[in-house]
Amino acid sequence: MPDYDKQRDFYAGVWGLTEVAGDSGLSFLAAEGSPEQYVIRLRKAAEKRLDLISFGAATPGDVDALAERLRAAEVRLISEPGKLDTPGGGYGFRLFDLDGRTVEVSADVAVRRHRKLEAKEAVPVRLSHVVLNAASSCAAWTGTCAAPAGCCAPASA
Repeated sequence: MPDYDKQRDFYAGVWGLTEVAGDSGLSFLAAEGSPEQYVIRLRKAAEKRLDLISFGAATPGDVDALAERLRAAEVRLISEPGKLDTPGGGYGFRLFDLDGRTVEVSADVAVRRHRKLEAKEAVPVRLSHVVLNAASSCAAWTGTCAAPAGCCAPASA
């Protein structure tokens, strides 16, 4: 993202995520109350976008099952399930969503030292879901994929 410092300040300050690892132009951010190593990664680049969104799965078998289901739905995988070389390691894979965002799914990641949050503390315990604006319309869904309810209804004759 071109305005890297501003975005990093937004996710750390406004959202309350914690920068847990990084290098020049690269930041891994975690939810303070979560044992997950990170939930997003930011990268300084020309494009305005998150570099990576990360979701945890319960087991490596769940990671494999999801990868197989996505392959069957003709979703483009960036990498096959295997060992991860990111903070915490683990087992996972990456895919492109319909708008080209990179999504990571992993299991068996080393637990990050985290803290129990105080009642009503205004920082994330974890990310249970993420809402992303998408430029792609329902037309991007293929017949092999379960389209969202009401999406791609047949045209009237």
